[in-house]
Amino acid sequence: MTAAPVTRRTGHDTPAGVAVDAAPRPTPSSTSGWWALLPAAVALCAGWFRLDTPVGVLAGLVFALFPTVSRYAQEARSYALVTLAAVAATWLFLRGVERPSRRRWWAYGIALVIIGWLHFVALLVAVGHVGYLRRAVPAEVARWRYAVTSGLAMLGVLPLLVLASGQSGQISWVDNDWVAVQRFTESLTGTYAILGIVVTFGVLGLALAGPVRRPAVLMLLAWAVLPPVIGYVTFAVLQLFLARYFLFTVPAWALLAAAGAAQLFRAVTRDRATAAALLGAVLLLPAIGYAGLPAHERVRSDEADYQPRYVEAVRHIAARARQDDGIAFNDGFGGSTDVARKSANYGFRAGHQQPRDVFLALSAADAGWLMARECVDATPCVGDTKRIWLIETGHPEDSLAGMPAGRGRFLRDRFEIRAVWRFDRVRVVLLERKGHG
Repeated sequence: MTAAPVTRRTGHDTPAGVAVDAAPRPTPSSTSGWWALLPAAVALCAGWFRLDTPVGVLAGLVFALFPTVSRYAQEARSYALVTLAAVAATWLFLRGVERPSRRRWWAYGIALVIIGWLHFVALLVAVGHVGYLRRAVPAEVARWRYAVTSGLAMLGVLPLLVLASGQSGQISWVDNDWVAVQRFTESLTGTYAILGIVVTFGVLGLALAGPVRRPAVLMLLAWAVLPPVIGYVTFAVLQLFLARYFLFTVPAWALLAAAGAAQLFRAVTRDRATAAALLGAVLLLPAIGYAGLPAHERVRSDEADYQPRYVEAVRHIAARARQDDGIAFNDGFGGSTDVARKSANYGFRAGHQQPRDVFLALSAADAGWLMARECVDATPCVGDTKRIWLIETGHPEDSLAGMPAGRGRFLRDRFEIRAVWRFDRVRVVLLERKGHG
């Protein structure tokens, strides 16, 4: 659902080789990591501009402590860039409202176009901007300027939306049931505890905000809350209820929590000085840091979020495979997107001899698609291979279920299951030709 996937001839997108996702094609992960540092700096600027310097500094520190930030800073996908663009657009919007000029409104419009082409869901950040205009900007001229700027920006994004409208199959796997809601709330900030902390301080920030700061705090609240709500309500049409699609709301949560902590300490100490506001960091930062420790440990491991541990299956096969063995895939999780195959190719890159991919007719690279093309007739493809290592997900009752009918029948007739090894959400099945050995 972004610029790059619509140029590929496929019904699915597989960024980073681990998930089917509405995300742009990979870019160097180190670059994404550097970009992930910038939203914290821009959040600092935004907090300073509409709230004050202590809130901006604290918000930048809070943002950097979120496990979600660490999680996506080390990825090739562009969620860090989307977050940066959303925060930058908000800052440019506030600058344009405070001191209107054609240059600033053009910059804001360009930021919206960039957001739309990176990941159009993040355009929901503008919901907060509209609310701020209605509450804090009485001048009709400013509202007309905003309407013209945002309208032109939407025209710049429209071609992408038209091209992507027929690719809903990319995200058909996304759910909105109760389990998905729980996963969303946990994944947005990293843990339930962190979300509870920032919500608590955010409510305090709203309650303690004076008439001068309240419009800015309400804008942050709309930015943080409304996009996920809209994503859930429109799920039947858009199927976009996934936490990483709304990562751009995390800076708003950081700013809300920082505003609440600063206002709380000011109210308690009755001191309006900067030092009194920064005392909020003494309470807020350790709390978020401690609450995020389990999630920080998890995001620094090789465990993918709620996904099969293909790496364990590949290591197991690498340690036991023989020279003439074959490998096959029955990947209910990855389906036709070659997640298991790509994981195996990646896992065998470090000097291990990879068994022959017995059902591979044409690789994804040679086909120019995201998925490889597989053999229609299993008999000539398997040939005289005596043993096949099957990586299987999604079929706990029958390892061969879900395969094309002819292939499944061929394996049942010619091979027997010698051993099964179970790992996290993935199984390795050793098939051996009947009558062999």
